[in-house]
Amino acid sequence: MDISVVICTYNRSHNLKGVLKSLSEQIMPKELQWEIIIVDNNSTDETKSVVEGFKAFSGLRINYFFEPKQGKSYALNTGIQKAQGDIIAFTDDDIMVPTNWVEAIYSSFKKYCCDGLCGRIHIKLPQRIPPWLTKELWGFLGYLNYGDEPFFITEEAIFGGNVVYTRAVIERTGMFDVNRGRSADKLLGGEDVEYGERVVRQGNRVLYQPDLQVYHVIPSSKIRRRYFLKLHYYEGLIKGKHYDIPIGKSICGIPLFIVPQLLRTVSAYLKKPTLRMQMNIWWFWGFMRGRFLEHPKNSIFNSK
Repeated sequence: MDISVVICTYNRSHNLKGVLKSLSEQIMPKELQWEIIIVDNNSTDETKSVVEGFKAFSGLRINYFFEPKQGKSYALNTGIQKAQGDIIAFTDDDIMVPTNWVEAIYSSFKKYCCDGLCGRIHIKLPQRIPPWLTKELWGFLGYLNYGDEPFFITEEAIFGGNVVYTRAVIERTGMFDVNRGRSADKLLGGEDVEYGERVVRQGNRVLYQPDLQVYHVIPSSKIRRRYFLKLHYYEGLIKGKHYDIPIGKSICGIPLFIVPQLLRTVSAYLKKPTLRMQMNIWWFWGFMRGRFLEHPKNSIFNSK
């Protein structure tokens, strides 16, 4: 098997039809052998029947697996374990891929000496968007574009909606961190970025390939200020829980150096109350709570 495409999903059967349809329209060399791995992360909707129904008439090699442990990283690891391909591509259930996506993966590995690929992620927004949703904020909706020229990743973030690794590099790097990643409706994340950092840090070559493009479909439910605030709270929470730099003086695990930073941010927000400043405040809140929960003396609160 040449390529396995892994898609993890949770209660988004309505989205799956779109990504599966776009995968069914792939144009590629006849000799290329590929498969689709759908990992159902404990869904309660019609996910299984949607996958089985599509498989019945599409002619695609689709394999469905159920992962009962809640959390995207558990599902990703199941997808890796079940995949048969020498190359493992990851995308999401709210992504649409162009007709050359799989072929672009195949040809890029033949052309370049690399251990992985990441590509552009465009976003498809609802027709009506509020004026506060400037392009500066698109990255928090999964938008990624590092330009028109390929290059090897050094410090740039790698997003999980459009990333590919060889089986060999995954075997060297290990599995996704199950303490990261979304779980049910909690906007935890960062498992893809952390994994990409780990891959690059170990000396593997991940190519940014601008010709490898996908389209992230954004529902209107995400075009709300509260979504961006919650997203930043959870990003701060994860950062706080996994912060491994010496913090110096602290109270209950919360470093004192964070206090003046928070006060400056609050002061700036009061002078100019922008959404971006408010998002930063929620990030600090999440970070402080993450540090608090990781402090040994506060372990009684870890389940809350």
